[in-house]
Amino acid sequence: MDWLALTLYGEARSEPINGQCAVAAVIRNRVADGRWGHTYESVVCAPWQFSCWRPEGGKANYDALQVLKRSVELNGIPNDRALKTAYWIASGCVDGVMPSEIGRATHYYVTDSPVPKWAINTVPLKIVGRHSFFLVH
Repeated sequence: MDWLALTLYGEARSEPINGQCAVAAVIRNRVADGRWGHTYESVVCAPWQFSCWRPEGGKANYDALQVLKRSVELNGIPNDRALKTAYWIASGCVDGVMPSEIGRATHYYVTDSPVPKWAINTVPLKIVGRHSFFLVH
């Protein structure tokens, strides 16, 4: 649960609830797919997959997430509204009760960033908030 919630916080805390749920659904879809691992931790820590877990993906966000992860490990969930929301969504995702509007999407990117190579000439399944969602085989 911690890995999923912290990834939601690092990747989508500024998104609306449905956008955060969509990112959680991508991670859940990847766990079910198995190409990136079979646990939430292995999926979010797979090489070059979630920018919040890489300094190259944004040093300030990466550093803040490392501090937050350590704080959660030592002291439990801090009183941070965005983080508590991420844990609420993660709980619904893990329990299978979180709604998702992205179907079987396994990839996303921030729509106003450069288009990744894997998304060139590919139509998104859905755009939710600032993210475009795709099913990539």
